[in-house]
Amino acid sequence: MLSSFLFCIASLQAADNHPRVYKYQSNGIPSFSDTQPSHGDFQVIDNGCYACKPGSRVDWHTTPLNQKAFAQQVAKHAQQHKVQEALIRAIMHAESHFQADAVSKAGAIGLMQLMPKTAASMGVKNSFNAEQNIAGGTKLLAHLFNKFNGQIHLVAAAYNAGETAVAKYKGIPPYPETMVYVQRVQILYQRYLQAS
Repeated sequence: MLSSFLFCIASLQAADNHPRVYKYQSNGIPSFSDTQPSHGDFQVIDNGCYACKPGSRVDWHTTPLNQKAFAQQVAKHAQQHKVQEALIRAIMHAESHFQADAVSKAGAIGLMQLMPKTAASMGVKNSFNAEQNIAGGTKLLAHLFNKFNGQIHLVAAAYNAGETAVAKYKGIPPYPETMVYVQRVQILYQRYLQAS
């Protein structure tokens, strides 16, 4: 049953032209590879940004919301960094679909898909740790919220493409991935606001 499920995920990923990432244990340590392990148990991880695929068929107006996952951590860091819980949830939903072990092909890790350099700058030592990942991602959102005067579309664009790209284009960069990501984050943000 599990192998059939993993095969379905792998088939979908191959169809979407997204490289597969395999998670497995090596001497008791979680390890990742783009090559299927020849022996032992492994898990195929969806490594594409959940809301970044321009051809996604997800209906962002009706896809189920997740208001319960990591509720204590989200509430704690939202209050600490003065960021709305709805924004944190929208980003988490868009980035990893609440998968703490998500890894992107570019190397972004965890619930809020932090790149190693960004994670380090936000004080995150272990991006797979949900508490640390949410803390770092929320701290980054607070910084972007202040930098872009609370304009959610620019916050989302900078979270996806980087502050430099937003500054260069004086707005949302004309990257297909970023443009759809911003639209979807805004939809999710409004829905999480209404649901709270």
